[in-house]
Amino acid sequence: MTDPEFDYLIGVLLGDGSVYKKKVKYINGESKGYSYCFQLMTTSQNFAFKFIHCLKNLNFNPHIGEGKTDRGTKLFKVSVFNKELYKKLKEIKEHPLLALKQVRSKQGFLQGFYDSEGCYTIWKTFPRIRMYNTNKDIIAVVVSFLKDLGFTPKVNEATNNKGIRFSTICLNRKEEVGRFKELMEGYSFPT
Repeated sequence: MTDPEFDYLIGVLLGDGSVYKKKVKYINGESKGYSYCFQLMTTSQNFAFKFIHCLKNLNFNPHIGEGKTDRGTKLFKVSVFNKELYKKLKEIKEHPLLALKQVRSKQGFLQGFYDSEGCYTIWKTFPRIRMYNTNKDIIAVVVSFLKDLGFTPKVNEATNNKGIRFSTICLNRKEEVGRFKELMEGYSFPT
């Protein structure tokens, strides 16, 4: 698969997405085999529906459920069960640098990652783009794709209040922030 939508899925995967398999049992307790899942859990309804639309464009049949976070916020859980998709994405999740070779649409990938891990902020009067992650290989992939598209990202490291180290990818130049926003807003899936 080399569709821009698939590259979007890879971006989501390396952001908030997860892949897992679990043993499935019949009602009597006998093993039925395994269930293979690619899942996104988000509090953003727009993000959830964009993800669903992408999956449908790739001929997958996503399932959506709703729940609540620990803080009581509405949570959207989008899942697709497909063994082939699971295998391909699991390999990328375990070895993020593979994305450098497999992604064809850097814009599609960046849109998925930004939807998962990014934010647009204004500090004083200066616009900023920020994307966060704890995995240095994932940070390297995102930075590489941004540079390939003519951006000059900066990477800062910090520790959160739980003692977890994370990296922040920053776009600080006003022109670059505007260009990145246009690139992300101009990206849409065929309907």
